[in-house]
Amino acid sequence: MSGTPVSLTVKELEETFGVLFVGYVLAMVAYGFTFFQTYVYYSRYPLDRWAIKTTVGCLWYVPMSKASLPLRLIQAI
Repeated sequence: MSGTPVSLTVKELEETFGVLFVGYVLAMVAYGFTFFQTYVYYSRYPLDRWAIKTTVGCLWYVPMSKASLPLRLIQAI
């Protein structure tokens, strides 16, 4: 691999940001479904064992952290 950085034109950067934004919006829609399912679970099954609740919470946390990383990338640019 070469260590030479690739220079992009303004038009190429604008196209890249558009694709990044569309991907981020779709990821947030998918995250919204996950959040809603988690909310429904916790509201409908409050007496489930703590191990199941912890598993559901962890399974909710993974998409949440994945959804927040692109936002940080977009803000940094």
